[in-house]
Amino acid sequence: MSFEQELAELDGHQDGRPNGDHSGAPADSMQWGPPRPLGGQPPAPQPPAPLPPPPEPVPVPEAPPQSGPVQPGQPDVAEPAALAAAGVAASRSRPAKPPRARRQRPPKAPSRGRSGLMIGLIAVAAVVLLAIPVVLFINSKGGDRLTETSARDNLVPFSFKYPGSWRRQEAGINVVFSPSGRELTTLFSQKGTGDSWNPVKDVLDKDGDAATGLATSFTSTVLEAGTPEQLRDAIQPLLPANATFSSGPEQLLVGGYAADKLEGDLTDPADPGTKLHFMAIVVQVQRPTPKTVYLVFFAPQETFDSKRDLFTKVQQSVDFLS
Repeated sequence: MSFEQELAELDGHQDGRPNGDHSGAPADSMQWGPPRPLGGQPPAPQPPAPLPPPPEPVPVPEAPPQSGPVQPGQPDVAEPAALAAAGVAASRSRPAKPPRARRQRPPKAPSRGRSGLMIGLIAVAAVVLLAIPVVLFINSKGGDRLTETSARDNLVPFSFKYPGSWRRQEAGINVVFSPSGRELTTLFSQKGTGDSWNPVKDVLDKDGDAATGLATSFTSTVLEAGTPEQLRDAIQPLLPANATFSSGPEQLLVGGYAADKLEGDLTDPADPGTKLHFMAIVVQVQRPTPKTVYLVFFAPQETFDSKRDLFTKVQQSVDFLS
């Protein structure tokens, strides 16, 4: 038996077939592993086949940096086109991760320490500056409010209201209500004679508004004056000397009775530059007994017009019955 036959018989035993039963199969299909060289020597070791090179990573385009700050909770997502271009190779080889845009922190709020204190001080100063004119205006008007009431008596036969800054001063039948009642009462009681103007000039030099007020007197007879000239002639002796008339008479009602109003100036004979403007109201009272009541409102010439509203309020408060 030759070597080839022995080898074939061994192969048949290993394959589970009886010896020599190799029908239907080609001879080379019965071999196991690589063919053995003749002579029974094992085959020479073959070098291993080279492995295929790894697939090159597909470059992924970097996402452009974000222009704005990254919102909290918003993930950094690569461009969808870059993921599509990577394909399967991108899943096998991890490309370099695109740089994440830096989160921009919101700018810090300015410190509210000193700056807040300065703002508060400026606001307080502004409020104070705005309040000063208001306070001054209220104080200036506060002196013109009618807060006092004079009851009817033997010298003043009527009741009326007047500002709290006015003080009552009497001299004979002459009664003056004024902030400077003492200085001005002499002017009306002495009818501008002697040195009765000197106290008035002192008041005008110090505070012109203090030379403001009401002088009143009355006679127990009804004045008979049919013409404006007769009315002026009847009033003239009751006023300080050198009194001149500039307007009137004008008829009106005071306390429910007919009255006449005239205006003019009181002038110091020794100093024509010292003057008071006046508004005289002559009221013909019929009850309870007939009498003529004189109301003479006065103020410096330069401020008289600003006192007209005050004088009107005082005149409207006059009541001869209560």
